[in-house]
Amino acid sequence: MEAFIMNEDKVFCERVINELDKVLKNSQSLVQTFEVIQVPFKQNKSPIRLVHNHLGIESWCIRYVYQYAHQLIISHRKQNRLPASIVKYLNCAILINPDVATFWNIRRYLVERVQLNLTQEFQFSSLVLSKKPKSSEAFFYRRWLYSFQSGEAIDWAVEISLCERCSERKNGNYHAWNHRQWVLQKAPNLLSYEIIKTEKFIRKNIADYSCYHHRHFVLSKLFDIQYYDVHDNNLNEIYRFVNVGLSDEAKVNNLEGLIAYLFPNISIETINMTKLNSLLYLLNLIIYDLNMIEELILMHGKYEAFKSYKRVIISLALRIIKLCTYTDYLTIGHFTNTTKPLENTEIKTQNTVIEQLLNQLDSDDNNYIKIFF
Repeated sequence: MEAFIMNEDKVFCERVINELDKVLKNSQSLVQTFEVIQVPFKQNKSPIRLVHNHLGIESWCIRYVYQYAHQLIISHRKQNRLPASIVKYLNCAILINPDVATFWNIRRYLVERVQLNLTQEFQFSSLVLSKKPKSSEAFFYRRWLYSFQSGEAIDWAVEISLCERCSERKNGNYHAWNHRQWVLQKAPNLLSYEIIKTEKFIRKNIADYSCYHHRHFVLSKLFDIQYYDVHDNNLNEIYRFVNVGLSDEAKVNNLEGLIAYLFPNISIETINMTKLNSLLYLLNLIIYDLNMIEELILMHGKYEAFKSYKRVIISLALRIIKLCTYTDYLTIGHFTNTTKPLENTEIKTQNTVIEQLLNQLDSDDNNYIKIFF
C-alpha cells in the first residue's frame, strides 16, 4: 500500500493538498476550527470539507497525505531548498501533526525571509490550536511571532481569549495556562480581569490543577505590582476573618481599626497607602478564596486540588504577613541591612492572624508550612 501511495497516488495526494491550500488561501481569516473527521472509507469525491467556517479532512486519507507531505518537506530540507511553494505541504502536515518542531522551524525560516505574512501565521497557529489545544509547538511559535510586533500594536486580550478556548477544550492544559501567564507578564493591566475569569473556571473544573496554579500566579503578580481596585474598597472578608472569636466591643469594623489591629506599631500617617491598599486587597482575596474552597468542599467533597490550593494561598498570605513585620515595607518600601523585625509584643496580633490561617489547614499541611515560615 505504501509503495502504491509513493509511486501511483502522488496525484491524489497533490490534489488533496492543493484543495486544502485553496481553502486556506481563500478563507483562512474566516475558518474557525479544524478537525479530522472519522470516516474509515472513502465516501466523498473530496476528503476536504468546509461547513460554516469549520474545516475538516476525512480520516481515511490522513495516513497517505501526511506521509507524502512529510517526505517531501524533509527532502527539500535536506537539499537546503525551501521555496515558498513548500508552505502548502507544511500547512497540511502541521494541521495533521503539529508536534513536529522541524515543521515550525521551517515556518520561522520563511517568516524571517518575509515569505509568510505575520497576520496569516497568527490565524494559522490559532487554527492548529483549535484541533490540538495542548500543542506546545503552536504556543511557542505564537510567542516567537510576537517578537516581530511592537507591544503597543498587540491586542493581548485576544491572546487571553485564545488561551481560554484552549483550556476549556482540554482540562489540565498546562501549555495554555503557561502561555496565558506569559501574556500577563507582557500585559499586567489584564491581571485584574483574571480574578473573575479564573473563579468561573474553577467552579466548572474543580479538579483542574492548572487553573489553581494560575490563580496563585495572578494573586502573586497583583501583589508584586501593588495592584488594588480603586472602585472596590470592600474588605468584608478580612473583617469577618479577624473578628472571629472577638467580643462585640473588640470587633474591627473600619479601616482605621483594621490598621491598628494588624499593624499596631505603625502610625497611619507614615503608611504608604498604595502598598497598604494592595496588601489588604490581596489578603481579602485570599480569605475569599479560602471561603470559596470550603464552599466547594461542601458541594463536591474533598479533592486533592482543594487541599493543594489552600496550602499555596495560605503560604502566600503568611509570606505577606511576615513581610509586614518589617515596618519599613509599609513606610519606606524596601528592605535594608538595618531593617529590624518588630518586637514579639508588637506582632501579637499578626501571630493571631497567622494561627487563624494555619487553622484552615490539615495538621500535616500545618506542620509543613510552619517549617518554612
